[in-house]
This record gives sequence, structure tokens and C-alpha cells, in this order.
Amino acid sequence: MSMQDLADRLHVSRSMIHRWTTTREPALDMLVAIERALGLPKGDLLRGAGYVSDLVTVRQAVAADPKLDGPARRKLMAVYRELAG
Repeated sequence: MSMQDLADRLHVSRSMIHRWTTTREPALDMLVAIERALGLPKGDLLRGAGYVSDLVTVRQAVAADPKLDGPARRKLMAVYRELAG
């Protein structure tokens, strides 16, 4: 699949896909969308990006990250709930 194909599936620009592959990580909710577009198992990219491991529960991962403010915590929990569903 080309960058343009992925961009079309995700409704983002090709330049955004390029940024994700070179300098900037996609947002958490976009990681889930990328997994779906590529047919990857749920949670694959989140584990690969270091957001979660098999040894850490969602609540532990969120609670342990001092960089997450209230809105970011809520968004991360929503992503994980979607993954579990």
C-alpha cells in the first residue's frame, strides 16, 4: 500500500503520512485507525509505539505517565476501551 493509499483510507494528506514516518508520531486515535486500515491486530501499533505492553494494564500505563493531563488521559482511555471492544 502506498502512502497515498493509506492517506486516502485515513482521510489525511499524504504529507501527514510522510511526517508520521519521519518526524512526528500519529495521535493515539489515529494509531487505531492505521491498524484497521492495514489489517493489523488490535493494539499492535500501541505496543510498538511503547504506549502499552503485555505486562502493563491500561489503568497502570495511564496512571504511571506524568505527561498525561486530564484530556489526554480521557482520550487514551477511550482508545483502549475501543481496543478492548
